Amino acid sequence: MTYNVGRQGMLRLVLNGGKKTTISEQFIQAPYHIQRAIHCDDTMQDMAHLYMMSSSGGILGNDSHAIRVTLKDKARARLMTQGATRIYDTQDGTATQGISITLEQDSYLEFLPDITIPYKNSRYEQSVDIVCHQSATMIYTETLSPGRRAFGESFDYTLYKNVVSAKSDEGAWILHDAALIEPARRSVQKYGIMGLYDTLCTVYILAPGSIVPRMYDGVNDAIRHQNDILGGASIIHDKAGIIVRILSNKTETIQRVIDRIVHVVRYYRFSPVALRGGA
Repeated sequence: MTYNVGRQGMLRLVLNGGKKTTISEQFIQAPYHIQRAIHCDDTMQDMAHLYMMSSSGGILGNDSHAIRVTLKDKARARLMTQGATRIYDTQDGTATQGISITLEQDSYLEFLPDITIPYKNSRYEQSVDIVCHQSATMIYTETLSPGRRAFGESFDYTLYKNVVSAKSDEGAWILHDAALIEPARRSVQKYGIMGLYDTLCTVYILAPGSIVPRMYDGVNDAIRHQNDILGGASIIHDKAGIIVRILSNKTETIQRVIDRIVHVVRYYRFSPVALRGGA
């Protein structure tokens, strides 16, 4: 007999800027844990590096997790996970996670979770809701693997759904992007979908409209000069940001592209030369 009661995990963070970005408020409910803020960035010494950790090692059937992150007072942060997000066999249930992010004036966030690995027979639904001030900047990535390749599992999960929405602090829509993958109902290994590739990454960039066109050129250069991927970028409506899609068979290659994109965004957001309109 198996039991599948699910957990109600919660992680709530408020980050404040200043000489160094610090955690001003936090609430944690198992299985989540947050590492203390580390200031280890050579180029952005006020940036807080934070790792989200989980005592469960993954997400189980009927789990319902919530993550809430707010950046205030020109806070700058890089938020990562301790490792891959594993979605275990949910035993006919559905695991869910809701992420809510609020960026106030002049704040900056790199939200870079590790890859999501859906196990055989897993069902997972995630929603990401962002409120972003027009002067704030954010990078959010979502990377989806086909499953546990080493165990012969490739697209053996039942359902993966991810909906990313963003609005301005005044309530205007910035983007709404949805992915629904049900491999048993519709194969994704076809031309026009994922074709010969098995790993999908989406990078969402929100930034002030004045720097987005030049940032877009830099992002495309970061993609164009990398082998073993198929990818492209598009400017969001009203120049509020950029969406990047990347396909590959190598997660390490995707990570290199993400690192390059982060470098581009940092340059156009903080470099005095770029802010003056230089290359």
